Amino acid sequence: MQSCPILRALTAACLAAVLATAVHAEGFPSRPITLVVPYPPGGGNDVIARIVAAKMSAAIGQPIVVENRGGAGGTIATRQVARTAADGYTLLVATSSLAINPSVYANVGYDPRADFSPIGLMAAAQNVLLLHPSVPAASVGELIGRARAAPGKLTFASTGGGNSVQLAAELFAAMADVKLTQVPYKGNAPALSDLLGGHVDMMFAPLPGAIGFVKDSKVRALAVTGARRSPLLQICRPSRRRAFRDMNRCCTTASWRRPACRGRPSTSSTRRCGRRLARRTSPSG
Repeated sequence: MQSCPILRALTAACLAAVLATAVHAEGFPSRPITLVVPYPPGGGNDVIARIVAAKMSAAIGQPIVVENRGGAGGTIATRQVARTAADGYTLLVATSSLAINPSVYANVGYDPRADFSPIGLMAAAQNVLLLHPSVPAASVGELIGRARAAPGKLTFASTGGGNSVQLAAELFAAMADVKLTQVPYKGNAPALSDLLGGHVDMMFAPLPGAIGFVKDSKVRALAVTGARRSPLLQICRPSRRRAFRDMNRCCTTASWRRPACRGRPSTSSTRRCGRRLARRTSPSG
C-alpha cells in the first residue's frame, strides 16, 4: 500500500498530538500501548492502524500493540475501551460508529462525549459502491432500475448497524426509493470476502481495503461517495444521481478514522447522520 502526502501529513499530526501528551505526563509512556481496532483484521481500519502504529512506536520508543476486536459494528470493542483506565495506554481507532451507534442502539454502554477524547485524525477515505461481476448493472442508474424491478432481491453486505458501510447502503436505498436486503458481517474483510465469492450482490466498502480487488477486476466499482473523484480510483467518479448527491452531504465524513483515549469530552458531525437514519437502521428494523 503506497503512502500518500495526505496520509503522511495526518500521521505526523497524530504523532505530534501523542508526543505533546507525553511532555505533560512525566515518564509517559513507560510501557507498551494497546491500539484497539474494533473490526477484524484485513479491513481498511486495520491497515491504517498498523501503518500509524509503526510510526508511533518509532517516535515514542515503546511498542504499539494492535488488537482487533470485531463485533456489533464496533460497539463491543468501544465499550471495552471505555471501561479501561484513562491513562493513555489503551487507544481506540474510532470510526463514525463511535458517534452514530448511540443513536442506533438503545444502550451501547458508553458515552462518546464523556468517555473518549480525540487525539488526532489518522486518515479520511471515501466509500465505493461495489458489485459482484454477476450483477448485470454497469451504472448506478441501471442498479437502481434492477432494484426497483425486484424489490428486496438485491443483497448488500454491511459490517453491523451504525457504521458508514451500512448507513451508506441504507441511505442510498432510501433516497433511490428501492428495497435492498442486508447481510451483516463482523467487519469489512469477511464482507468483502463474501462479495468476491458472489454470496452477496453489492457493498459500500471503504476504498483503501477494496482498491486492490477493483484494480484486479474481481468486483465492479460504480461510484464513490464524496463530491470529487478519489485519487486512488480516478476511473470511478461520484455519481450525479440525486440519491448519491444527497447522500454525499450526509455521509462524506463517515469514514474518518480518529484514535481516541478515554478521558475528556469529544464531538463529531457524524452524529447528524446517525440521528437521521436511526429509525431506518434500528436492529429491529
